[in-house]
This record gives sequence, C-alpha cells and structure tokens, in this order.
Amino acid sequence: MNLRVKFAIAIGSLGSLCLMLPNSLRADTTYTYTGNPYNFCSGTYAPGGMSNACSNPYALSITFHTTLSGNQLDNLVLNSTQDIASAHCSGCVGIADISGNLTGYVSSFSITDGSGFSITQADTVNYGFDVTTDNNGNILEWFIYAQSYPPGGTGTFYQALTESGLGLGAVVDGSLLESYDGTVAGTEVSGNFTEVGGGDSDSTASPFLISGPGQWTMSVPEPPSLLLIGTGLLGVLALAARGWNGIARP
Repeated sequence: MNLRVKFAIAIGSLGSLCLMLPNSLRADTTYTYTGNPYNFCSGTYAPGGMSNACSNPYALSITFHTTLSGNQLDNLVLNSTQDIASAHCSGCVGIADISGNLTGYVSSFSITDGSGFSITQADTVNYGFDVTTDNNGNILEWFIYAQSYPPGGTGTFYQALTESGLGLGAVVDGSLLESYDGTVAGTEVSGNFTEVGGGDSDSTASPFLISGPGQWTMSVPEPPSLLLIGTGLLGVLALAARGWNGIARP
C-alpha cells in the first residue's frame, strides 16, 4: 500500500472519529450575556448609599457553558407560568426553585456586575436556567437566576436575576413584557437578611427606562481533544513519509 493511500485512509479515519466522539469529549457550547448599565442602585452601589444614582456603570455579565450542542439547543421554549410564579414566590426567601430547560445541562457558570459581586456554580446549588431559543440556538427569551446563602445561616448572601419577555412587572398576567437585570448582596444572621447593596436595570422602572434587553452571544470552540488527535496523526504520517522516502528501491 503506497503512502498516498495510507494518508487518505488516515484522514478518513480521523473524520469518522470526530463524528463518533461522545458529547463528553466535545467542547461545551458557551453563552455570554452583556446586560444594560444599571439604572437603579442602592447601598454600597450608590454614592453615599443614596438610591437612584449608581457610582459606577455596573451591569450584569453572565457566562455559562452547557453540554448541549447543535440542534439540541434549537427551538427551546421556557415555562413562563413556572417562571412568573418563581419570581413572585409568596412566603419564600428570594426566588423559588425552578426546573428550567437548561438547568440540568449547565456545566459551569459565572455571574458578575463590575462591583466585586460574583456567583459561580461552585458557590451554590440554587440556580435555574430557562430559555426560549430560535432554530439556531440563539437565546430570545430567558429567566435565569442564582442565589448563594451561607450554609450555616450566618454570613454573606448574593442573589442575581435576569429575565426578558415575561410579565414580571406590576401586571403579572403576561401582558407586561419586562426586561430586567439585578443583583443584590447582603448579610444573613440566623435567617434574618439585611441588604448591603444592589442594583438593577429595569425596562419598566420610570423614569429610568432602558430601551431593551441585554445581548447574548453563543460560541462553540473547537474541542482540544480533536486538535491533539489530528496533530498526533499528522506527526505520525510525517515520520512515515520520511521513513518511506529513505528506503532504497531495487
């Protein structure tokens, strides 16, 4: 078998391997969210602790990775009834748990707002990701939150919420479509909560109305494992070619 045939077979084998790799060996899909600058701040987020004036251009920023890819992310539909009930939970602390159509497939996430506020998946098990997507996996509507409370009942707590396309304002019958980003930080002492600082951008908060929701981007990086396999295979082929050329022919 000559070298060209061997090369063609090797490249074909690499292509087949790429198709057969399980999701666990493929790179996660990454979504990144950039929110609007906060139009309402309080406590440590505002000069002198005064509300309605933010001392810096704070804005919500989210990056999350999901094990889903390709058409698995197409045409998802969030559960608006569940999400509205969660945001308007009666008798609960913060936001009530939701199942969320992406929650179980999120492999990691980080949420910041530029103030030093930070929540990651390692910080909490109390989070939810519920989204509506188009036929290319782009996020159109969403309800996403994360909450971090001190395990012993005393310490610092953090909460972040972003949603768009739901009736979560004063009218909760679905007729008022709100875009909202918000973060809050505070302390808990034996179940008693005190807010230290927070901020939000709210499309329904007059007179500081925002023009629309923040923006999502999606990316699917090349899996490093495939690059390593391809590089190794090309190296082997190069060595084989060198050896083939060095063979004396009768």
